[in-house]
Amino acid sequence: MHIHPDNNYKINTSELSNYLEYTDERLEFNTNEGKIEVFGDKIYKIIEKSHDDTFTLNNKINFIIYNSNFQKKEIYYIPIDYKYIKKQTKHYLLNKKSIVTLHVVNDTMFYFTTKEKIITSSVQEDLITFLSLLKLYN
Repeated sequence: MHIHPDNNYKINTSELSNYLEYTDERLEFNTNEGKIEVFGDKIYKIIEKSHDDTFTLNNKINFIIYNSNFQKKEIYYIPIDYKYIKKQTKHYLLNKKSIVTLHVVNDTMFYFTTKEKIITSSVQEDLITFLSLLKLYN
């Protein structure tokens, strides 16, 4: 499940360094045919999907829920005459067995993923902890 904030919040990542699991980089092209992503030595077309649900955390922050991963279809060409956006994504876990992963893209936007099928109290607790570290929740 992907959990995205419904707004672009200004985030502070200074408190997250102890929780960094790994970092990856990719290039993204916005084309007339949709989004194209270069990750490693592969090229993918991202198949967008509409959100499945919404969720409000303690009447403070609204989230958009996607119950399945975005689909990727491998393609074999890079579009020409389009500008790319370089995206660095940092992936954070509260601990090795954490059920929620925080993903911070270019230190400006974030979203969460979990293998849980519904928002449980444990998921909510992890969300609140991460949001507190990002200085978005008191």
